[in-house]
Amino acid sequence: MPSFTDKFSNEDSFAYWPVPTEADLSTQTARNIAFKEAYQPDLPAAVRAEFANLTDAEWQARMAAVKYVLVGLNPGNMGTAGNFSNFHGNPISKDYNLGAVLYGTEVWGAFMTDLSQTVESDSSDVRITEADVKRCTSILTTWAFQRLRK
Repeated sequence: MPSFTDKFSNEDSFAYWPVPTEADLSTQTARNIAFKEAYQPDLPAAVRAEFANLTDAEWQARMAAVKYVLVGLNPGNMGTAGNFSNFHGNPISKDYNLGAVLYGTEVWGAFMTDLSQTVESDSSDVRITEADVKRCTSILTTWAFQRLRK
């Protein structure tokens, strides 16, 4: 029997990054610097461990509680492999900037996905197709129905 996590694609992830400790986070500039210094590719280990232990029912409850969804254009070339690794690529991708902006807001922990599955860091080379829009709409509809069942 497929698990609940089989519903996720390589484009899907969550808005969690390593949180700097003992750093000045009082301004956006300070947060950007601190998140850059603390950054490690992939989801933070504690989040990944928590996700690994969730039952299907717990996943359903988690997705039903999602308040925010962030949709990017497409995965870049600097990504890492594995579930929920999108938006958590190599430091050159500067994914830590998204963490710095979202930290301390209601959007921290949001569900994230990309409109296109095209892996390309140069967004001018990405062409959005009708199939991309249908796939992304299907993903968002799936999670919206989870929320309505709550």
